Amino acid sequence: MKKLLFRICLMMLALVMVLGAVACSKADPNGEGQETNTTTTDTVSTAGDSDNTTPGDTELKPNFSGNTYGGRDFTILNCAPLKPDVLAVERLTGKSNSVEKAIYERNTTVEEQFDINFVFLHDSEKNVKDLLDTSALSEVDTYDFIGNQGRTLMSSVFRGSLVDWNDIPTINLDAPWWSQGARKSLGTPGGKVFVMNGDLSWGYYGGAGGMYFNKDMIENAHLTSPYTYFEENNWTFETFFQLVKGVADSVSGDGRSGYVSQKNRGASIAYTLTGLKALELQPDGRYIVEIKNQRAYDAMDIFSSFVFESGYCIYEEDLSSARNMFKGEVVAFFDDNIYSVASFSDVNFGFVLWPKYDNDVENYVAHVGSGATTFAIPFNTSEDNRKCIGDVVEGLAYYGSKTVVPTYVDNFISYQKAPDQYTAQMFDVLKKNIDFNLADYLNPASLGNIGTLMNGKPDQYSSLAVTIEKLTANGQLEVALQPWYNLDK
Repeated sequence: MKKLLFRICLMMLALVMVLGAVACSKADPNGEGQETNTTTTDTVSTAGDSDNTTPGDTELKPNFSGNTYGGRDFTILNCAPLKPDVLAVERLTGKSNSVEKAIYERNTTVEEQFDINFVFLHDSEKNVKDLLDTSALSEVDTYDFIGNQGRTLMSSVFRGSLVDWNDIPTINLDAPWWSQGARKSLGTPGGKVFVMNGDLSWGYYGGAGGMYFNKDMIENAHLTSPYTYFEENNWTFETFFQLVKGVADSVSGDGRSGYVSQKNRGASIAYTLTGLKALELQPDGRYIVEIKNQRAYDAMDIFSSFVFESGYCIYEEDLSSARNMFKGEVVAFFDDNIYSVASFSDVNFGFVLWPKYDNDVENYVAHVGSGATTFAIPFNTSEDNRKCIGDVVEGLAYYGSKTVVPTYVDNFISYQKAPDQYTAQMFDVLKKNIDFNLADYLNPASLGNIGTLMNGKPDQYSSLAVTIEKLTANGQLEVALQPWYNLDK
């Protein structure tokens, strides 16, 4: 009997504690529309985690504030050159693909967790820039988040239109759902970050480049697979050239070739494969043009000579024509962006990162051009609003890393006639080594236009050495970089 009474007392005590907790968690009836320091009950299980990790759980999780935001609108102004939109899928249809579904579900999770409502505004690259810069002089909190092409968005830094991400509560730029390559490359010498990229979007994966290759043409020529060279850490200019030559020799006489190089690809970016940077930060906080170096000059000249003079390659100015050559199995190799994969679904293709210049280069590199959608937070946002921005943007990136990015990788593989285990590995290496070329985004003294300035045409080719000498003459590059240095003052 005593044991029974004891158990009844324990149950009553527990009931009192639960009722008390529920009463304490109710929002102030007069506080509608204000943020509350509670987490909604209809969110996923990680919603209210206040620590980066839980006991016995080594997985890093966001340090969300625990606030909700009273059903307020969260306005994202976005340039949307790619389909599906890298951020916005506002409704699903019978034609929605797996990536669109993942984006929609991710966005719904964030909306429910923080009690916000996404409002997506789309416009052209130029108009997004103009609207952003104008909002810096107008009403506070016009926009909460911005997406635009990288170089254009970076230009708004110098108009005072963007805030340093380090000043936004909750956002943890050390977390793996943020691109450390973007943070390192696109930050100021003093560590300020005005533009950023990460797993909130599949766009920077899609904007990275690599080498598509025709598995059948390589097999029919009895050649070694690029995957084998990659696994052996011997995927270099030398082995790439051997494969191109081998395929070209095997199809000689029937109008086909080994590799097609398009004007804005191929030879125009070969210097990025040397491990050297166009702009490399020094310990004194200043930049040097690291590719003002014989090794970079040699890499560009060797690659360009192979494309223009070897007889094993085709040079094509028009991008659509170059893609059609690979689609039509006229060539075995073509370098292109990841987002172009749907164009090649009729080809038995493989995908590998760009080859290294030689084996002295430590890592394979995936270069993301400044046309990729990049993100920023408007300066003209209130302190209270930045709390919401921090939670929402961190949520987009964190849940994106769990759902959107893996789905995007699976979607890429689904276009392969014969899916292989290597392609997913390429995305793992890509994320670790992805390269954001600061010179491309800032374009000081036109340093970001090296490929265009070299022309890339067989009859008009200007060497990298000559081009860089012109761009750095008379201290013009240092003058062009001064506004960037001034941001740290």
